[in-house]
Amino acid sequence: MASPNSAVGRAPVPAGTSLLGTVGVDQTTDGTTNKVQAHLNVAAAAVTAANPIQVQSVGFSASSSQARPNDTTAYTAGDVVGAAATNRSFASLGSINAGHIVITGAWLKYKATAIISGMTTWRLHLYNAAPTNIADNAAYSLADADEGKYIGYIEFSALEDLVANLWRRVDNLNLKTKHSAASATIYGLLETVGGFTPAANTVVEVGIEGFQL
Repeated sequence: MASPNSAVGRAPVPAGTSLLGTVGVDQTTDGTTNKVQAHLNVAAAAVTAANPIQVQSVGFSASSSQARPNDTTAYTAGDVVGAAATNRSFASLGSINAGHIVITGAWLKYKATAIISGMTTWRLHLYNAAPTNIADNAAYSLADADEGKYIGYIEFSALEDLVANLWRRVDNLNLKTKHSAASATIYGLLETVGGFTPAANTVVEVGIEGFQL
């Protein structure tokens, strides 16, 4: 006995007929009428049946490397660490301006050969538009003018000594955000949670990864 959903005993539905509650697929020619094909569009080529519109989820990875100033002035807990102009930018995060993205991972690399006394955890504060600049060695603060741009922060646990560099990676993030209207760039400010005395001109690099929704 045929199941209620079986096509056995039913008359074919003419092409172009509107259906309510039932969808039929003609599978009479194996590999032709029952084939579903998806592949990437050839760049700059006309869209045809053989060269369809590109459909894909765009992944991204971007980093920002800065050398801190030529001094050994000690940081106190909560200070921003970076170049004189400390805003960091992470460009081309996805292919659409004003698009939605998910940040899934991040990493931090500090150029030193040993853990520095007092250095503990870090916070990377993120914005969808350039925030008010905070100078290196000044206290981090979320300015009133930046509240609408603020995404949140990523916290890095204590760095690991990898001999030539200090390093920490964090994964399994689920930080969802939306770019500003005319941009696919995210901005950041790096805060040290512990106070320490740095070497001059130390290079500090931060990266973020994720995908576009």
